[in-house]
Amino acid sequence: MPKREPKGKSLTHGPVADIIAKMTAMKKTRVAEIFRVIADEIEFEFEPAGEGGYTVTVPALPGCVSEGDSFEEALANIKDALEGCLVVARRRGLPIPRQLQGKVA
Repeated sequence: MPKREPKGKSLTHGPVADIIAKMTAMKKTRVAEIFRVIADEIEFEFEPAGEGGYTVTVPALPGCVSEGDSFEEALANIKDALEGCLVVARRRGLPIPRQLQGKVA
């Protein structure tokens, strides 16, 4: 028995079709996994990048971001970036989160 569409509403055109298309696209979207790593008593968040490698942030210091093609490279890069962020923060007299004080030169 063929399916009938409700009178006055089309599932192939209009707002309903747009919603169905968006939901279908969402199902195809890969959800990135963010994982936390503590190294040298500092917490880092790693997110796999779509093109490969990782994007890394320091939750205690928003704006401190780096990346790397491998986990090891990303970790080394974020440590270098963190050191640079802390140098700039000290020079400008900006507050440094307690958990980062004395951790990096």
